[in-house]
Amino acid sequence: MVLGRPTVEQLEPLYQRSEFTMSELNVTAQIMRHWFGPHAPGVTPPKWNSYPDDYFVTDTETTGVTPPEDLILEFGWHMTRGRQTCDNEAILINWIGHYGITYEFIKERTDRLRQIMAEKGANYRYTPELLLEHGLPAPEAVEMIYSIFMETLERGEMIIGHNIIGYDRAMFDAMFHRFHGGKVIPWPADSMFDTGLVEKASRQNRVPWEGDTIHEWARRAAKPPWNVQ
Repeated sequence: MVLGRPTVEQLEPLYQRSEFTMSELNVTAQIMRHWFGPHAPGVTPPKWNSYPDDYFVTDTETTGVTPPEDLILEFGWHMTRGRQTCDNEAILINWIGHYGITYEFIKERTDRLRQIMAEKGANYRYTPELLLEHGLPAPEAVEMIYSIFMETLERGEMIIGHNIIGYDRAMFDAMFHRFHGGKVIPWPADSMFDTGLVEKASRQNRVPWEGDTIHEWARRAAKPPWNVQ
């Protein structure tokens, strides 16, 4: 995701395939202007008065959606400094044989997801063999991911992801608790921006209120009913 200052005209072609209405595009533009400007005269902006020059984008692929049970299989990231890409990578995580996790467990979970994705006409490429051949050993991967997040937060950079507040963060927290000695990430209150919540909020007309923090708005935006597939 490349951050900019979207107008409705700029957003419209990007969302045509998602069947967004013009009303939803207008709400999306309002949400982004609220957090990143430009702000109307007399409006007190949040602490970000413009789009960040430095930020960290991340995404995950997992064995399922239950943080206490499921595992992150792939962790991808994109670092931007001064609005220029400085790092763009992804790692597979080989859990097999680590922390008591078996080949059979990974196979059962990945086979199930492959069937679910196939029914939706989508591909799911993860297999135990792929992780064994190309995956980073889980202890090394967990330590790396923890260090990446801690260093990003120490630099004060915003973390951006699609459904990161509602889902990915819970997966990270569970992974560090289960497999990294109970360690926790001290996420600052407004350290994350969730593009998935922008999508949900745009379809429910849930624009930020004056004085909202991102997380206060996110809790409201995440409440059902949703009109998002």
